[in-house]
Amino acid sequence: MDAQEFRKHAHQAVEDIVNYMENLNERPVLSQVRPGYLRDLIPSEAPKEPEDFDLVMKEFHEKIMPGITHWQSGKFMAYFPSGFSYPSVLGEMYNAMVAVIGFNWINSPAVTELEHVMMDWWVRLLGLGDGFLSTGKGGGVIQNSATDSLIVCMAAATKRQIHALASDEDVDTSVLRAKMVIYGSDQTHSGTAKAARLLGYIHRVVPTDDSCVLKGSVLKAVMDRDVQKGLIPLLITATIGTTGFGSMDDLPSIVEAAKSHGVWVHVDAAYAGNAMVCPEFRHLQQGVEQVDSYIFNPHKWLLLHFDCTCLFLKDTAAVTDALTVRPYYLRYHEHDQGLVEDFSDYQVSLGRRFRSLKVWFTLRSYGESGLQQYVRNHYRLINRLEAAFRADRRFEILNPVHLPLICFRLTPALFNIINQSGIFISKADIHGQVILRVCIGTFNSTDETTDFSWNVIRQSADKLLMASS
Repeated sequence: MDAQEFRKHAHQAVEDIVNYMENLNERPVLSQVRPGYLRDLIPSEAPKEPEDFDLVMKEFHEKIMPGITHWQSGKFMAYFPSGFSYPSVLGEMYNAMVAVIGFNWINSPAVTELEHVMMDWWVRLLGLGDGFLSTGKGGGVIQNSATDSLIVCMAAATKRQIHALASDEDVDTSVLRAKMVIYGSDQTHSGTAKAARLLGYIHRVVPTDDSCVLKGSVLKAVMDRDVQKGLIPLLITATIGTTGFGSMDDLPSIVEAAKSHGVWVHVDAAYAGNAMVCPEFRHLQQGVEQVDSYIFNPHKWLLLHFDCTCLFLKDTAAVTDALTVRPYYLRYHEHDQGLVEDFSDYQVSLGRRFRSLKVWFTLRSYGESGLQQYVRNHYRLINRLEAAFRADRRFEILNPVHLPLICFRLTPALFNIINQSGIFISKADIHGQVILRVCIGTFNSTDETTDFSWNVIRQSADKLLMASS
């Protein structure tokens, strides 16, 4: 493909993107294909000779698009949202243009320096407190995912805990590591368990209360028992906006419990953290200024494309001390003189994309007021849906609606009927009980899609109850 052909197809791609977004709510939200459909449509081997790109694009629309579930549809109400905006698309396009692998400052100074500034912008937009700003001991870095962030924080917590415990150089640190325990609640995202497994740590599940909230008193009791067994509490993941239920862990009491054993407090606010651009919701994360690390995913709800996990650290040196590996071929003058930082020292992998560019494009295009308007509109829509649920006594709303998320109960059989009727919702297991979840927050969520979704839910209930009567 030469420049002229690229220009032709790029123009068409922009038209396709705009047309897709403008007409998306008219499409079925769920893909209608069967498992294995694509293997029969695509050759088993790569082509021997170049193929015409017009044919490639034709087959993209004919073969690939039918297998897409439309996450940006206003009828997509499963899991959590996936971000989209036109400035973010442009940021990804220009990222592809410069095609840098920004593992250190000298490779492209703008890649590192823009990320520093953007992460400080987020600290202020979310009200996290000055302790997370890069102008002091703290700072932020964009990670591949929330689970990658946990691996990084576990490594930092390990280094800190070993330093505190192994004053004698003859201490076998592998013995200490084998005793270290990672804590999460029965509502914590699976990333904590996965990261603990990857690093070989004991993973302890702490029970939540009837509202699915983790309390510091329960956590402390579990940690105390582990200490009595000769184990070493290492890190606790507290959640602001749990995946299944949207509950808010009791952060102040968790921080207090963690202090007694020198435990690293990590906050997973992957979804709910986006709401903190609005000051009226910041009470939901009271005590956040006291934690060691905090992540949120603006690619979930704040108009940015995946991936863009933002990890904020109270003490960046704890991470760089644990992760820095600097072979000779990565050394250069500015870093050796302490003039710059390299973000490869903040992550597991070496290479990294220029993800802060789409952040810069989007934040400048929307501004703080635009982000707040976007979030508040989704709260308005969930309040509209909540009122409809509460007016129908057949349904029971189970969760406090802190977020644009409603958890409800009727019968598990309703799940499949709803998802076969024009919208897509998800489910969760809460203390052994199956519940259904409706989450609003896509680029194309509107009054019309909200009302349509309620009608689907209501009519599905009618159908189910009529069949069982």
